[in-house]
Formats: sequence, structure tokens, C-alpha cells
Amino acid sequence: MADMVGRRAGVSAGRRATEQQQRALSTSSRPQPGVAFAFDIDGVLLRGKTPIPGASAALHSLLDPATGAPAVPFCFITNGGGVSEADKAAELGRLLDLPPAAVSPGQVILAHSPFKDLATAAPVLVIGGKQSLAVARDCYGFTAAASPAQVAAAGHPAQLPLRPPHSPADVGRLPTCPTSGAPAGSPAFPFTAVLVMYDPECWHTDVQVTLDVLAGRGVSAGWRLGTRPPATRPFLPVHFSNGDVLWANEHPAPRLGQGAFAAALRAVVSATGQGDILSQQLIYGKPTPWPYRLADAALAGQALKLASSPSSDPGWRKTGIRAVVAVGDNPAADVAGAAAAGEPWVPALVCTGVHAGPGNCPVNPAAVVVEDVEAAVEWGWRLGRESARAWGV
Repeated sequence: MADMVGRRAGVSAGRRATEQQQRALSTSSRPQPGVAFAFDIDGVLLRGKTPIPGASAALHSLLDPATGAPAVPFCFITNGGGVSEADKAAELGRLLDLPPAAVSPGQVILAHSPFKDLATAAPVLVIGGKQSLAVARDCYGFTAAASPAQVAAAGHPAQLPLRPPHSPADVGRLPTCPTSGAPAGSPAFPFTAVLVMYDPECWHTDVQVTLDVLAGRGVSAGWRLGTRPPATRPFLPVHFSNGDVLWANEHPAPRLGQGAFAAALRAVVSATGQGDILSQQLIYGKPTPWPYRLADAALAGQALKLASSPSSDPGWRKTGIRAVVAVGDNPAADVAGAAAAGEPWVPALVCTGVHAGPGNCPVNPAAVVVEDVEAAVEWGWRLGRESARAWGV
């Protein structure tokens, strides 16, 4: 009992200390005009499911204390995914102890968020763990999405010789053509694209089935029976939601990410002498322009909603945003992406994830290197004040 009381007292003291820290940060860093923030998640706010010290306080300083809603525009840009934007928003609020109004799905840009614009009723092969298949099918509109496990369960029994055969009862049946009833991956209803939504959990299954589908130009190996597909059928586009080779979680060293899977797939394709079947690959996520375009729209919408009076100035001036501080831990993704996005994006590099310091990254240098996200927000306020003076505000 004494131990339990001691633990409760310790938790209460910890909560009081956190609340005092949040109040102090909120008081000393009142929202400044003209600054917005875009946060990476893994390695900046969280390590796995564990908040990084100062992350909750930093985000609380961006909120209206009366409503709990954002007082300045901010969003989250992550090369993570495998869940819906709504589920990710709810998870961030829960893990970072934020009020309900703090984070909405519209503030969350996942690596595969740009895939919404690719939605089709034609079959697509979806790669990735977590809820990747359900998100593609139920949230994004890929009504004939199928997983490698489903393809293998419906295919040749020796398609995956190193593991027991999949059962359709366990993984679900392949979607079928609404008019002919032909299953996805058959000659009558071939796959039209491969979507790598998230990091795969079983590389052997995913590499083998993807290789089969690409070699068959949309027709899986179980239907081709060793025959070559028609040369007139185009190669399938392969959409990788991000190219991160490494990412940070609770482990002391960075972990392999989707970019490592992509490298493995390319190596296997090359080793089997089929290099042309990957000629239509596209990479999304940071540092490509795709997520920054979505972030531009999200931040501009928030800024105009928060503005007391609309502006007639063109472009970013209309929103009142003079600097978007992009807080990240990966120089190759976060810093390079924000730098390529151009004005008003400004990359800030923290040392709590992939980049551990000391100093800046010589290949992709940030505008500033700080210890953590709390220091990055403080630096952003100062940048906002300086930008306001430069603009004569």
C-alpha cells in the first residue's frame, strides 16, 4: 500500500510539473503573428508510442487556452502511415495529452495521403502493414484493393514455398469485377497499379507477390501458368508512399523503413534480369513536393479561418503566414523537403531522432539546429517576430 501511495504521489507530482512547464511555455511564448508550424512525428514528438520530453508542452503553447483549438496554424507531416488520417489525429491527441479540439484529420498529412487523388475502381495491389488495405479500400476509394496475402491465398499453392498456404478465410477473398465476377489479378480483371502504403511486415511474401504481379503486367502468377504476358500491356506504376530508408522509434538505433523495402525490391528485380518492370515507379512522402502541397492547403485554410479580417495580398501574404517552421529529425527527408518547398518554408532540425548531432547536417543543412521540439517552437516565435518587423507589421 505504501508503495502504491508513493507511486500515486510521484505521478501527481509529475503531472503538476508538466502542467507548470506547459503554463510557463504558454506564457513566455504567446502565439506570434505570421508564423505557422509543420511537425514531423517520429523522432520529433514521439518515439514509437512514447512522447519525447517537451513535445506536449510545445503543442499546448500553440493552442487557445479557452477552447483548446489551434491559436496558430500547425499541421503534422509524417512519412508514417498505415492508418487513416482520422485515426492518426486521435492517436496524437491521446498520446500527447491534447484537448479534443487540438488536432483534426485535416491537420494530418500521412505519407500515403496523396494517394487519395489516385482512387480507382480498377484492381490495385496494396502493400503494407497495419490497416493499409482497409484505408485504401474504405477511406480512399480503391474499391478493388487487394493484399499480397489475398493474392497468394487465391493463387498457386506453391507460390510462397517458405510458408504455409494462406487461407481466404483468414485474409479475405480477392475483390471481383462487378460485371463479370472475375477476381482481381485475373486476365479479365488485372491489377492496374501497386500501392506501397506502409512498411511491409513480411518482405518475402510482399516481394514475391509484387514481382509476380509486375512480371505479369497486372496478371498474377497463378493465372499466367508460365506464359509471358502480352507485350502490348503496359508496365504497372508502382507508388511508394515514402523513400525513408531509416526512421526512429524506441530502439536506440534507427530502424529500416519503406525505403529499405524499395531498395530490396529493386535489387531482386535487377538480380532476376527484369529491370524494366519497375520503370514506372513513383516516390511520394518527404522530401518530394506532394506532402508539402497538401500542407500548404491545410495551413492556408487554418490561417484564413483564424484571421480577423481577410487580406487582399497575393499568395502566402493573403494568409498572413510569413514563415512555416518545419520541425524534423531527418535531414534527408524533413530538411531537404522543407528547403525544396521554398518560401515561406524554413527547416528546423532537432536532435531527438535520426539526427543526433552535434551540429548541422553538412549535406542537408537546416536553418537552425536545436535540442528538441520545445526549443524549435521557441525559435519559431523569434523568427515570427523578426519576420513581422521585416514586413513592417
